[in-house]
Amino acid sequence: MEELKVIAIGAVIFFGIMLFLGALPKILSRISDPPRMKLIENYLAEQGCTEIEIKPYSAHYGVRYKRNGIKYYSKCLANLETKELEWVGKSPDWIKELA
Repeated sequence: MEELKVIAIGAVIFFGIMLFLGALPKILSRISDPPRMKLIENYLAEQGCTEIEIKPYSAHYGVRYKRNGIKYYSKCLANLETKELEWVGKSPDWIKELA
């Protein structure tokens, strides 16, 4: 009977640790996403974009916005150290105008 208690306690502890590890990415994203999303929003607003909607994904941020009356969808990464955006895939056409 004592062995059964030990096995049950071990199983509860194991499943508790597994649940915590499963929730860890979600917890970390709630901490790291808001400043990155604010950086993206500020950058686009400075470039004259409106109606900015940012959706975090596991490997990038999906951004829908409007610039000069044209709707865009872009994928990007935000680097908080350098305060720069890195475009995933094709960068928006208007970026070439700024260079």
